[in-house]
Amino acid sequence: MNSEQNNLVIEDENIICIANSYIMKYYINKMFESLPREVKDELKITLVSLAEEVGGVITLMFDDDGQVSFGINHEDEDYLFDDISAGLISKKILSDKKDLFEQIEVYNKAIKLLREQEKNGK
Repeated sequence: MNSEQNNLVIEDENIICIANSYIMKYYINKMFESLPREVKDELKITLVSLAEEVGGVITLMFDDDGQVSFGINHEDEDYLFDDISAGLISKKILSDKKDLFEQIEVYNKAIKLLREQEKNGK
């Protein structure tokens, strides 16, 4: 899957990255470009592998509580897509990579705090 950050601008600060199995593209939110290379590589491998395994469009994002979660969408005409398998596999990944995702959650909180301080002039 190609890494095409220039073709898509992710404006939602709750979205970390997206892998689209239909167009074979991977995107990372510019807000997370400053993550260490190893972390970005791990995210790409994880999302692209999941997208290739289950199909559809996989979004790694923060839920309302600030925890990392997956959003999985598919085209209506994708009759091979299996919601149950996609859900089970994504839950296993969240469990297996818990440490990685917790680090990203801390990073996100720090970035938001810094932005808030800048906004308030501190």
